[in-house]
Amino acid sequence: MNKKTEYISEKELEELDRFLVERIDEDIADADSDEGILGLTELDGFFVAIVSAPQMIPPSVWLSAMWGDFEPVWESQKQAEKTFGLLMSIMNSVNLSLSDPKERFQPMFEHRDSKGSTYVAVDDWCFGYMRGVALWNSLSVDSLEMRVLLTPIKAFGTYEGLDLLREKNDDEVGNIERSILSSVIEIFKMRNKQSAELAAAKTFKRETVKVGRNELCPCGSGKKFKKCCLH
Repeated sequence: MNKKTEYISEKELEELDRFLVERIDEDIADADSDEGILGLTELDGFFVAIVSAPQMIPPSVWLSAMWGDFEPVWESQKQAEKTFGLLMSIMNSVNLSLSDPKERFQPMFEHRDSKGSTYVAVDDWCFGYMRGVALWNSLSVDSLEMRVLLTPIKAFGTYEGLDLLREKNDDEVGNIERSILSSVIEIFKMRNKQSAELAAAKTFKRETVKVGRNELCPCGSGKKFKKCCLH
């Protein structure tokens, strides 16, 4: 189990993975449907983007993006609360994993089998991440630094990016893939820096000594402050 989900059981993760797919009514879904998040790999990428957003994204917003056109029909209030609690636990674990300098963050990339060998596939994870990025403040996404950092993630996480990858050789594709992790970490660091700067900007600092209402007015009139410059 990935370290960032070590407090969540394998059974819970398997149930959630299955639930993300089974909530979709196949009789309604078509090629134009937004199926939302379809598995744990995509969910991991999505949550990494949510906790890396320059501004806080409320659950009501990211839940809607997560379900797409197929919001679940809950069997009971208990099931809804259990699922939401599990989602919050996973997202908090992702945030802690990225925040802890002692822990080496590892995206939950998928491992696939092909012709008897196993390889790492990053596309689903990146598609999940880009779904989260779609909820960011547009000014943040449009900055030059952010566009550069998002480039390798967009390469694997958008259909346009995948089309361009087909024109590159294996070495070029490998280099782009290997740069995903460093971009993800740098984006998260930028978010923390921006949050700290915003908090500092909102901190009020009084530049002058506060004068009591009944003290002598600092203007030198000899009157009490409340009878002079207070008004």
